[in-house]
Amino acid sequence: MTIEIGQLVSILGLLVSVGGSLYAWIASQGKAALPEIEGLRKEINNLRHEHSEATARVAKIEGELAHLPDKAALPEIEGLRKEINKLRHEHSEATARVAKIEGELAHLPDKDTVHKIELGLQAVQSRVEAQTSAMQEIRAMLERALSAPEPALVPSPAKPRRR
Repeated sequence: MTIEIGQLVSILGLLVSVGGSLYAWIASQGKAALPEIEGLRKEINNLRHEHSEATARVAKIEGELAHLPDKAALPEIEGLRKEINKLRHEHSEATARVAKIEGELAHLPDKDTVHKIELGLQAVQSRVEAQTSAMQEIRAMLERALSAPEPALVPSPAKPRRR
């Protein structure tokens, strides 16, 4: 069996024609799928963009949550909350006490009134000192009068009057 060149060329031509037909058929199927492929590419790009945005949002949220305590810190937080409530209670008691003191102080004089009272007391003090001095003089006079010999109860003879 020897193959001649003519036969080889015709077989080769048949193969080329069948291959070309196959290629054309596959290519036409690919062209029909191009819009669908483009749609899938756009969808992939949209998903990549959305993924990128979601990743950025997650990173931002993680950054904002980084300062929050973890589960291990909850007992300490509960203790601090109790202490805050205790301090609030003490503050309200202190506020009530201050309000009571303010009510008691409301009827007391202010500094101007106290100054006027001081001036009035100084005036009273100077009057008392003057009266004390006068009383001492009266006392001295009384002591002298009481220590002097008693005068006779009988009147002394009357002396004639000169005219």
